[in-house]
Amino acid sequence: MTALGTGYPLLRLAGPAAAIGLALVLLAWKERDALLALVAVVYMGVVIWGPVHHSSFPPGEAPTLPIAASPWVFLPHLLTEAAVLLVGAAVIALWRLAKGRAS
Repeated sequence: MTALGTGYPLLRLAGPAAAIGLALVLLAWKERDALLALVAVVYMGVVIWGPVHHSSFPPGEAPTLPIAASPWVFLPHLLTEAAVLLVGAAVIALWRLAKGRAS
């Protein structure tokens, strides 16, 4: 087993959550939407530096951190990512609703 190294966050860029984050960044750039860009950056931050679980590592290279061996250990990470997207969507919807009423 190896200790949690500096290259670990880059491993998460190869996952499906990072692909969603990249799509959000590209959409924000295309739409020129600063609020969506902020949500995308926060989401990518959670994806890259979010909670650690053993399934993120190749076999035999899990960190030496005290992590539970439960098969559901990945769930908090998924819930954190989902919460960022849901709260971000709610904030964007409320912002646009308030902006529409103001004009």
